[in-house]
Amino acid sequence: MISIIDRYLLRDITKTMASIFVILILILMSNNLIKILRLASEGLLSNEAIPQIIGLEILRISPNIIPPAFFFATLYTLGRMYRDNEMTALAFAGLGGWRIYRSIMFVAVLMTIFVGWLSLFVYPQSALQIAKIKLKESKNIGFSQIKTAEFNELHDGKLIFYAQEMSADGRILKDIFIQDNQKGEIGITTAKEGYQYIEESTGDRFLVLTNGHRYEGIPGQKNYTIGSFSEYGIRIQQQAIDHNHFTQRKTIASSTLAASDDIRDQAHFQWRLTLPLSILVYALLSISLSKTKPRSGIYSRLFIAIFSYFIYLNVQKIAESWMRQGKTPEWLGVWWVPALGILIGLFFIIKPQFQQRRLKKNNQKGRLNADT
Repeated sequence: MISIIDRYLLRDITKTMASIFVILILILMSNNLIKILRLASEGLLSNEAIPQIIGLEILRISPNIIPPAFFFATLYTLGRMYRDNEMTALAFAGLGGWRIYRSIMFVAVLMTIFVGWLSLFVYPQSALQIAKIKLKESKNIGFSQIKTAEFNELHDGKLIFYAQEMSADGRILKDIFIQDNQKGEIGITTAKEGYQYIEESTGDRFLVLTNGHRYEGIPGQKNYTIGSFSEYGIRIQQQAIDHNHFTQRKTIASSTLAASDDIRDQAHFQWRLTLPLSILVYALLSISLSKTKPRSGIYSRLFIAIFSYFIYLNVQKIAESWMRQGKTPEWLGVWWVPALGILIGLFFIIKPQFQQRRLKKNNQKGRLNADT
């Protein structure tokens, strides 16, 4: 049964964590948002696909953001309780020490289950859906970046493009004029119509011209060539969308990675497991780091907390890299990082308790010696 103190800590930590989560999302999504808007400006994404991708991106990066948000939220909540003498009042009521620790771990276990679901199931599904949307958009999008009845510069001015008009569905251009520069030779191409084609294997975008003429030569010289064609393709953008995204590990289901014999698949799977386990590490660290004197600043140990977070994060990345490179045995993997973090957190919690008991015993011995 959930007690009052459990609900109290769950409410305060969750409320603070939500605020920190929103701030971190805004910071981390800014770079992704620039990339998404760049694809939209190039005509590779429609306006309808932008909010879908943004929502899926938030789901995809949430397992990475929730653990540090929980860490700093727990640190803030416990630090405020120490500052406002709430910890002292709870101790007098018989709810201090291990009772508070139990409530913190209760909240941490709930968050661990939630982040585990996000990391193992939602993360790969979100990445896969993003890849599918981008692939669909790359196939369906027309010439939204092309302005008709105007000269358009592509490839830093190396390709001058002109189309008199566009079909209603935005897929066919009519009365086309193209000037391109290839190895010092100027090429002029004219065509009645043109449509977009994307090569499946590379993702390169081509403009396929139909029923036209091609003129090639060096300006000022008489040796030039003239040709006619029924179809002629010009590459207008290279690797517009990464068509190998379906083979990326972030899109592969966790069950598939766990059953794989590839050490790199195993390393990525264990990385997904470390995300929820890090919640337990941060919970234990926040308990020891939050202990402050009444009416002292709640931010006194924030620097140590930030430093501890970045150390843990870097060690986790190093462990994953070592596993992929075969420097550590497969059985050791990456799981030893959260295991070591949990042991360190328990040490800093148990050590003060042990010192208090030892001091209490020494005081009792001193009193007995004084009485005798």
